[in-house]
Amino acid sequence: MTIHNFQPLSSRSCATPRFEYAAKGIPEYWIVDASKNRITILRLVDGFYEEAIFEGNDRIISGTFPDLDLTAEQVSIAKKL
Repeated sequence: MTIHNFQPLSSRSCATPRFEYAAKGIPEYWIVDASKNRITILRLVDGFYEEAIFEGNDRIISGTFPDLDLTAEQVSIAKKL
């Protein structure tokens, strides 16, 4: 799994890794935007990433970590520490 820290000043910050990670076959990666308590999980399906967005008290659903029991807010708080 790869976690990508969102950089709000760079729209390229999120787009570039998507193509690079797909080319490398990385099955799942997360974009953490702690300022918005938002986690975007991208799962590689047939060579392209499908996006799932989790915010606030949404329970995160991960193919890599099926037993994960965290919310987007909990991850965002931990990132801020």
